Amino acid sequence: MFNFNNTAAFIAKYFTKEDYVHTQAVVCVAESDHTEQKLCAELQTAQVAKAEARTKFEKEKAIRIAAAAALAKMKQADSTGDIVNWLAKDLEDQLALY
Repeated sequence: MFNFNNTAAFIAKYFTKEDYVHTQAVVCVAESDHTEQKLCAELQTAQVAKAEARTKFEKEKAIRIAAAAALAKMKQADSTGDIVNWLAKDLEDQLALY
């Protein structure tokens, strides 16, 4: 593209050596504060945080699905006569169903 649109000819025609020196000085000042490196570091941090949040969400989703599957397997008590010999855990499971 540099050769295709004659950028070199345009620069040679309209810009002087002083313009080039000034542009180089401005670029050196702009790059001296490492703005690009800071931006890349912020983007990387954001990507890592997003990936960790997604992983955390997936783990929580798997826990919710497992809990729902466990509740689906439980026998639901319809009357008080059904819970004669149940343990405390069984009663807690019934509370979770309701």
